[in-house]
Amino acid sequence: MVPVPKVDRSPSDTPNMLGVILARKNHVYQVGCNEGILKDYYGPETLIPTKGTLLSMDAIDQSKVLSLRQVVRHSTGGQGYSKCNCRASRRQCCTKKCACFTNNVLCNSRCHNSLACVNK
Repeated sequence: MVPVPKVDRSPSDTPNMLGVILARKNHVYQVGCNEGILKDYYGPETLIPTKGTLLSMDAIDQSKVLSLRQVVRHSTGGQGYSKCNCRASRRQCCTKKCACFTNNVLCNSRCHNSLACVNK
């Protein structure tokens, strides 16, 4: 497992990502997960070993190389990273000016608490 720092995840995201060691180079490891291969290499002190096989090599999408933040966003939907600052109006959150609408994500309570919204 690869620990995910708090700055790279939202409060509801998992603190660790499952991965498989793909290669070893100068005492650091290249890790792959369901969404793709992680861009960075990790030292043995960073990784958390697990008992048993939770992820197989066949489940890894080796065509994509992603950062840890991108992997977390793909696996959980990434709602914690995007929020809009739309003003209260009749056509609120249904144009490309709305960050949530542009990212195909529903508005949440962080965007505009109790205001009515088309994209909720």
